[in-house]
Amino acid sequence: MKLLWHIIIGRSVRAILIYRISAWCYRNHLRPLAHFFWSMNLLLHSIEISPLARIGPGLVIPHTLGIVIGGGAVIGRDVTIYQNVTIGTKNGKDYRYPSIGDNTVLFSGCVVVGPIKIGNNAVVGANAVVVSDVPNDSIALGIPAVVKNK
Repeated sequence: MKLLWHIIIGRSVRAILIYRISAWCYRNHLRPLAHFFWSMNLLLHSIEISPLARIGPGLVIPHTLGIVIGGGAVIGRDVTIYQNVTIGTKNGKDYRYPSIGDNTVLFSGCVVVGPIKIGNNAVVGANAVVVSDVPNDSIALGIPAVVKNK
C-alpha cells in the first residue's frame, strides 16, 4: 500500500494536497486538525506551508525540502517554487507578507520578504533576496535583488 501511495502520488503533489487539506480545516474552524496536517507536512516533506497562506491552483513544487511559506502570503496561479525558498515577513514587528503573481518562478534558495508584490510572469533567481517590488515580466537577481526586464 505504501509503495502504491508513492507511485500514484509523488512527494510534491502529496505536500500540496496536505496543505490544501490543512487550509480547508482552518477555514472550517477545525484548527487542531489543521495544525495536525501542517505538522504532518513538516515531518513528512520538510516543507512548512501555513494553512493561512492563500495559494492559487497549479502550484508546482519540484523539490519540497526547506520551503517556508508564511501565513499571510498570497500566491497566484501556476507558480513554481523550488527548494529552500522562504516567503515571509521582514521582521518581528511588521507582519505583512508578499503577494506573488501568476505564472511566476521562484528558484532555489531565494528569499521573498515583507509587504512586496512580485508581478505576473516574473522570475526570481537562485539565492536572490527580494525586498522590493518586482514588476510583471521581470527577472530579479542578486542580494539584494536587482530587477531586470526579460
